[in-house]
Amino acid sequence: MTIGLKGSIGASSTLGGEWESMQWDLFLAQVRRLQMRIAKAIREEQPGKARALQWLLTHSHAAKMLAVKRVTENKGARTPGMDNEVWKTGRQKMAAITRLCRRGYQPQPLRRIYLKKKNGKLRPLSIPTMLDRAHQALHMLALQPVAESRADWNSYGFREGRCCADAIGQCFIALAKKASPEWVLEGDIKSCFDEISHAWLLENIPMDRRILGQWLQAGFMEGGRLFPTTAGTPQGGIASPLLANLTLDGLEAVIRGAINPRRDKVNFIRYADDFIVTAARPEILQEQVKPVLVRFLSERGLRLSEEKTTLTHIQKGFNFACVSMGPNSLSLPRGKVSTACWRKPGNSSAVATGTTRPCSLDGSTRFCGVGLITTATWFPNASLGGSIICCAGCFGAGRAERIRINPSAGSKDATSARTNTGGSRSGVRIGKASCD
Repeated sequence: MTIGLKGSIGASSTLGGEWESMQWDLFLAQVRRLQMRIAKAIREEQPGKARALQWLLTHSHAAKMLAVKRVTENKGARTPGMDNEVWKTGRQKMAAITRLCRRGYQPQPLRRIYLKKKNGKLRPLSIPTMLDRAHQALHMLALQPVAESRADWNSYGFREGRCCADAIGQCFIALAKKASPEWVLEGDIKSCFDEISHAWLLENIPMDRRILGQWLQAGFMEGGRLFPTTAGTPQGGIASPLLANLTLDGLEAVIRGAINPRRDKVNFIRYADDFIVTAARPEILQEQVKPVLVRFLSERGLRLSEEKTTLTHIQKGFNFACVSMGPNSLSLPRGKVSTACWRKPGNSSAVATGTTRPCSLDGSTRFCGVGLITTATWFPNASLGGSIICCAGCFGAGRAERIRINPSAGSKDATSARTNTGGSRSGVRIGKASCD
């Protein structure tokens, strides 16, 4: 029985209902089981076994179902590629699963559009077809456990369970203490996605090389003309963020191998292609760290952006992951936390909500990621009608918690943990800040 994507000739009327009634938890469990086995094979240095498991995963029905589900439910689900095809109905989605085959697969050229950046420049965006996106999502399910096993410890961009808030929290951990480093190298890779070496990717990315080579060399259409792609991964493809992470993984280990991290107070934090490196003295960053960065990136066809890579003292502040950080003025990432709290020195009952300010502890203003107090504390506050407000951590691990209780009524938020009306407690986790 043949099922068309643009028409439903020969298709059963129950296909749409089958898609809606799928048991996605079972599919996810099957895929997770294979992903765990792939990660275990990588840790045990068994690349042959890992490749065999990746083959099983990319040919499994459960993985194909999840791949089609991803491309039909994300923000770009209604954006077509060169073939002007989108999958909207259950019949079309079920039919798409039968097309996710390695044999006879040939990616189509990408549709090129441009987005305007804040500085007035244009960012090229290449959009694959729905079928190509589904193939990328399928193979990324098999590549993800490899990427997570090899990832840098302080890499936070495009990783499951991590977001921008985690990177900002790590900045606070590295820079908030009195003995913390005072110099920061703000690094930015110039046109990272557009200049990654194809030869390096084909040699070092552990996936089906024929499929990867076809993606990289598919070209793009602009103004009715076909242009070849000789370097880079297209911004707009599902595979691009993971391929970029695999390209940059290992940077932290190379930097730590070139210096003494404890003596030189060197910390490395990366979010996508934006990163910072801290040190006790500027000479360490300029003479030891930067040459290592340049050499590491040049092997992958990349280079630092001269206009965005700067050496900054912490007193002047710096920008990282769209957040301005410094000793006195710190901004909260938009949409991360609904309420932050601030405590005046020597007065635990004076709490102002709905604002973000530097922490004031022991009478001195200290560097703080988002202006939260450094421990989870319970505050009685008569001005708020007997409410108690709790904050935990300075955005550590991307968490910001809040609770409000009315002791007289004995009620509390549905998201809160067990509470009391006095004293103090630390480490209370109530909610997790989400990342846009």
